[in-house]
Amino acid sequence: MACNPCIGPQPPPNCCLVGVAYTHTLSTAQGTGPWVWSIASGSLPPGLTLDGATGIVSGTPTGIGGCNAGANNKD
Repeated sequence: MACNPCIGPQPPPNCCLVGVAYTHTLSTAQGTGPWVWSIASGSLPPGLTLDGATGIVSGTPTGIGGCNAGANNKD
């Protein structure tokens, strides 16, 4: 079961497949870094986490929900 989008204005496909390992690195063309990433709105699906230092969203979704999240970064 898939739901999109997961995060950002152009999210990667299939980010919410329950039971399927997932990883994606967020990126930006703004600022000079280092960046601190956070969820600005919504939430990630259960089982996924965002590493604020690296911008990596990873984990294995354990359920449906939280498929509309917005990310924010600060440099």
